[in-house]
Amino acid sequence: MKLHIAAWLLASAGIAPGLDLTPETSFKELEGTKILTTFFKDGARTVIWDQPWPVSGGGTKIALYPPDVSGSAMFIEIRKPQADAIPQPGATQTELEKWAVQFLPQDITKLVCVRSVPCPYQLHTKPSQEFIFDYVSQVRCMSSSISYVDLNENERVIVHITAPTEAFKPIRATALKSMFRWKWSN
Repeated sequence: MKLHIAAWLLASAGIAPGLDLTPETSFKELEGTKILTTFFKDGARTVIWDQPWPVSGGGTKIALYPPDVSGSAMFIEIRKPQADAIPQPGATQTELEKWAVQFLPQDITKLVCVRSVPCPYQLHTKPSQEFIFDYVSQVRCMSSSISYVDLNENERVIVHITAPTEAFKPIRATALKSMFRWKWSN
């Protein structure tokens, strides 16, 4: 009840509450198969998502762990674009790569930015930007994808996909495919 009152007060003051990654789940049936669906609140709207793996966390950050590949994960985080030094409009490729590295483990060696991918997915018609890195962490060859989408001036969605290098391509493909399945409804 208090949460609804707070949301009403924010809305009546002209400030819409933002995207809340606290998951609510249900199942839908498609051709006889039950599909787990996650819902997030986005002010008065709802985001519906057919996530690829079980979700944990909530608020501004969630984690998903593919069950069959040890060391792999997908993290989704909401930040204010102003809180990030970059990427801001006009940032160079080097500045953008440096910004993305902050999401990688601290113990990495042999870091290489493999490539930058413009718009591997869209959220609510907003394009994303992705950086793919290879590195060694705890003597294991790893790969990570760091991508972001600015939904509006107050919300940046950051997606971090990581897996052992030999398993990275299918993990990344499944994770990115799921990002296309975010649907906003009223």
